[in-house]
Amino acid sequence: MAHKLVEAAVEARLRALWSASPVFVENTEAEPPADGSGYLMLQFPVADASRSAINERAYREEGAFRVVLHVPRDTGVQQIRDQGEAIAALFCDESFAGVNCRVPGPTFVGDAVGALSWASVTIPYDFNFTR
Repeated sequence: MAHKLVEAAVEARLRALWSASPVFVENTEAEPPADGSGYLMLQFPVADASRSAINERAYREEGAFRVVLHVPRDTGVQQIRDQGEAIAALFCDESFAGVNCRVPGPTFVGDAVGALSWASVTIPYDFNFTR
């Protein structure tokens, strides 16, 4: 699980800079749009924290967050990839609120599920903090 400050900062940035579709966050109660339009799901699947020196209270978290695009099934792969690239550009080599994003991986396009197709972009990051 990512540090709560990382989750808050990434969510705030995504909501501030992405207006093409609603943004949902994992572990919250929300319903996809009733009209079958697209939406994003923000997830934090992996993070690991370490201490730089045993006598210091400085820590470094390294992890990745994933943005899953859900789009109408007939959207087309190129449009899905374009949206994935647009999301990647919001975070690539960007630093905000102490979160240092690295270079995202390529957009992964999954199979359609019902009326929606999905794709995901994974963005690695690091975050330094104290306790």
